[in-house]
Amino acid sequence: MTIKIKRLFFSVVLVLCCGGALHACKSREDTQEQALQRIKDRGTLLVGTTGDYRPLSYREESGAYWGFCIDVAGEIGKALGVSVSYVPTSWPTLSADVTADPPTFDLAIGGITITDARKETMLMSDGYLANGKTILCRAADADKYKSLEDLDRPEVRVMVNPGGLNEKFANENLTHASIIVHQRNEEIPSLVASGEADVMITEITEAPWYVQNDERLAAPLLDKPFTHGEIGVLMRKGQEGLLEVVNSVIARLKADGTLEMLREKYALDYKGKTSEETNMTKLGITVAGKTITAAFEDNSSATAFAEKLATGPVTVSMSDYGNFEKVGSLGFSLPRNDRSINTVPGDVILYQGNQITIYYDTNSWTFTKLAHIPGATTESMKAFLGDGTVPVTFSLVNEE
Repeated sequence: MTIKIKRLFFSVVLVLCCGGALHACKSREDTQEQALQRIKDRGTLLVGTTGDYRPLSYREESGAYWGFCIDVAGEIGKALGVSVSYVPTSWPTLSADVTADPPTFDLAIGGITITDARKETMLMSDGYLANGKTILCRAADADKYKSLEDLDRPEVRVMVNPGGLNEKFANENLTHASIIVHQRNEEIPSLVASGEADVMITEITEAPWYVQNDERLAAPLLDKPFTHGEIGVLMRKGQEGLLEVVNSVIARLKADGTLEMLREKYALDYKGKTSEETNMTKLGITVAGKTITAAFEDNSSATAFAEKLATGPVTVSMSDYGNFEKVGSLGFSLPRNDRSINTVPGDVILYQGNQITIYYDTNSWTFTKLAHIPGATTESMKAFLGDGTVPVTFSLVNEE
């Protein structure tokens, strides 16, 4: 009798635990749906932005906002069928404002770089604009600064805004320079121009605007950024429904050419230079002495892979898997931009951040696309890759 009672007790506990787990999952789904519905019921999408980052997000004295990212926020509002209202935030308080309870706003936008640290505690969208660290200096001094080493000198006064990645980059990489922290990011270019500082650490998305609008300034390293990344939309966890909407809007803006038009509208001409260089630089793939080339994708994963290959070729032992791909370990990790993909022959894919695959047939999974071999077919890829385990060398190939 005792054994039967114990079994009955454990059965009841198991049912209650499973029921509780199912209820918890259902509650999370309800919460996500409710969060999205609250925005629609409110009729307004609350968007946090610093408003100090021309030409991505800037607040005029009148209170009006303009910029590349402001236009993207408008498209998100349209997709939700609501208006957009902007809520001031700052770089030092950005993360706290995003995760505040009760919420300060629904999402944040405006030159926010996608980082692993942010993705650990918050949600970040797919990237919609390439980014990277560069400098602004006086035009008369442009020839002085040709590398990071030229900046990292005691006599060089480097000015940054507080609390963001610019300050972090300066503190980590310019240990000998004199670092000056100035509270208002939008004032720093004019302070550099007037001689209050020698260099501003900024982004390739910001520098072109100031160069074009102030002849005293130059960005001599614009086409050679110190870092490579992407800008995305930031929001607190538990808003996966909103994240899905944002990512669908970004995908549409990429596909219909809107993002390219916005680059032209806001004179982000560095993009043209970068695209030209990217179009000339291909991914070389060599097997058994034969090399073919693939076109890199426009994401931070492909950029990081190209940077790695710029230091030398990488050879990977690759084996067949599933009768549709060859896969092997890179021996290092790359940033991930995972999404659901239907692969085709010739796709070069990053899996789990540290494995590379070359597809010779189709598959569907969630991973990151690095490149694609144009004109590839199942037959041509199988013939090129061969049977069994083979060494595959990846390199950079410049095509004029």
